[in-house]
Amino acid sequence: MILDVFYNVFQGAIALGVTYVLAKGLWISTMILEERKARYRAGTHDYYDNPIEKDED
Repeated sequence: MILDVFYNVFQGAIALGVTYVLAKGLWISTMILEERKARYRAGTHDYYDNPIEKDED
């Protein structure tokens, strides 16, 4: 009986840890994409996030 409770608490803690790690990764990915989109809209980078170099001609 006590072992079942311990097992369920342990399993819940692991589930919360995995959920936190995945949510953090999603948040970081969102921030990276927003920065990339802002550079593209500003006209300093192309669609593939390569810097646009102006010709000296």
